[in-house]
Amino acid sequence: MSQYKSLVVSILALVLLTTSVNAQEDSDRWTQEFLFMLDDAYLQAPGQLQTSVDAGYMQNRRTAEYVGSNLSTTDTDDFWKANLKLAYGLSEGIQANLNVPYGHIKTQGTFAGGAPSQLNRYDFGDVTAGLSLRLMDQDHNNWLPSLAATLTAVLPTSDKDAGIGKDAYGWKAGLAASKAVDDFFWHGNVAYGHLDNTREFGQLNSLGQAVEADEDVWSCGLALVYSPTREYDLICETYAEFENESRIGETEDRMSWYLTPGAKVHMSETTDLGFSVPVGLMGDTYEWGIIAKLMFEM
Repeated sequence: MSQYKSLVVSILALVLLTTSVNAQEDSDRWTQEFLFMLDDAYLQAPGQLQTSVDAGYMQNRRTAEYVGSNLSTTDTDDFWKANLKLAYGLSEGIQANLNVPYGHIKTQGTFAGGAPSQLNRYDFGDVTAGLSLRLMDQDHNNWLPSLAATLTAVLPTSDKDAGIGKDAYGWKAGLAASKAVDDFFWHGNVAYGHLDNTREFGQLNSLGQAVEADEDVWSCGLALVYSPTREYDLICETYAEFENESRIGETEDRMSWYLTPGAKVHMSETTDLGFSVPVGLMGDTYEWGIIAKLMFEM
């Protein structure tokens, strides 16, 4: 199964490369801003507000992180999540961003004596706020894409006892690229972030105290969107994240990789609605999930 998933992602990457070769001029071509896991490089016009609300469910994340708290071993996590994302055009080429996450995690596990147990945790995640700067507009006469750089501050608005966020200050810098090619759009993201003194649910030392760690996060992703008309899009995204946690005397590496197919319907001039089904390919991921997203502009 893992080889099949990897083959699907490889085909996606090949299609992205081949469709980017023969860009044609189309000055009336609309931009494509609707994605589920990635960011596009198209910024909002001055005074324009874009609001995105998404809700999702992710199932069966196997983990053994919670040793030392109420659970001695953990079988699975199920995750219900919601996000409010605002993007406002401050000026020509500068956009302000705000993201507010909320979640519920249900953990199924066992006590040290073997008795089954279940934990339910509800909390806000870590709120992020930042700015995006347009570096370049796409040129329909050649392969050059739109480029945007983003700098984001991470705020410790979560509770470590809930496990929705990392409860730490941090920052993230990223680059997004977007390009229209005939009836296709492709998007690419790369980013790096750092968090100081992160605290996660269940990470305890021998004295029962919360363990703090500095965390570096690298991420990258690609998306291909087929948009034959403005009324609907077929979307396929792949996204990977790599984490390195450093504590006194030890380090820990993690990675996660998702493939997310989905679709979007253009409901009105200002409103879009879409659904996707993310699938965990490898690493510290949920097996699968479903996401609904509503986006509108004012």
